[in-house]
Amino acid sequence: MHDLKPDYADAEGATIDECVRKLRALADETRWRIVSILARAKGEPITASDLVNLLGVTNYNVSKHARILREAGVISVNRKGKFVYYCLNAGIWDPNVLDLGACRLSLERVVE
Repeated sequence: MHDLKPDYADAEGATIDECVRKLRALADETRWRIVSILARAKGEPITASDLVNLLGVTNYNVSKHARILREAGVISVNRKGKFVYYCLNAGIWDPNVLDLGACRLSLERVVE
């Protein structure tokens, strides 16, 4: 039996499966809002408590959604003492472009 699944990859070796995993992680309003906040921070880490305050959700919700984004390779998490810091992984966000590896999403507003 032949494996009919295409094996697409970009120049860095990112596969379509990796892109789909990231898209699934972003397919939630709270997770998209977390990514938007982190993108506006321009590389500066944001604490979990800051996200709780900005999003108006519980610490549990921030932790749950951040875990999904981290597992998908969208954000990184650093712990320093009792504080948890989040930031976007390097190269994932350019102005108006979300780079998911094997696919890129343009976030420019379309004007008709």
